Amino acid sequence: MTVRLGFWQRDRAHQKEALNAHIVAFENAPAQRVGAQTLPLKDIEFHRVATAR
Repeated sequence: MTVRLGFWQRDRAHQKEALNAHIVAFENAPAQRVGAQTLPLKDIEFHRVATAR
């Protein structure tokens, strides 16, 4: 059981590192303009957005 938990912790750490790298990739990117149209979340997730006025 202890070994399995160790593998789970290692895998979870890799998942967190991958997620953090994904977020950091968009951290300093220019904001994407969005309007009133509906966008899939996957297209703007972790992006900075600016609303059209």
